[in-house]
Amino acid sequence: HFLYTMRLLGVDLGGRRIGLAISDADGKLAGPLKTINQSVGAIEEILKIVKSEDIGMVVVGLPLNMDGSLGEEGKKAQRFAQELHEKSALPVNVWDERLSTFEAERMLREAGKKGDKLKKALDKSAAAVILQDFLNHKSNK
Repeated sequence: HFLYTMRLLGVDLGGRRIGLAISDADGKLAGPLKTINQSVGAIEEILKIVKSEDIGMVVVGLPLNMDGSLGEEGKKAQRFAQELHEKSALPVNVWDERLSTFEAERMLREAGKKGDKLKKALDKSAAAVILQDFLNHKSNK
């Protein structure tokens, strides 16, 4: 089994917000961390979290089209990941995030979240779904 011995940060890029999730130190479990605004200073804010949480790798959700092709949002995610890598020197992976928001919303609804509470939790929960999927995939290698 492939395991990480570092904490990973998951990133779900949205139009207005960026959801962040973090793994445990063993790189087995991902959980929602916080949501930040999509803005000019977003990468710097993420870099502060990387430093304060001792992150060793970042996983950015890659929004592919349902047929697997790369659209404009996917290209934005790739540019964001590249910039994050250049500014942090950390390994930054992009990971297929198709249906992650749908899955996060389903889990939040099952947990009884509705309305504003669901909206507030959705971005960071989607980031946790992306990161957990990445961790699960890597642990099965």
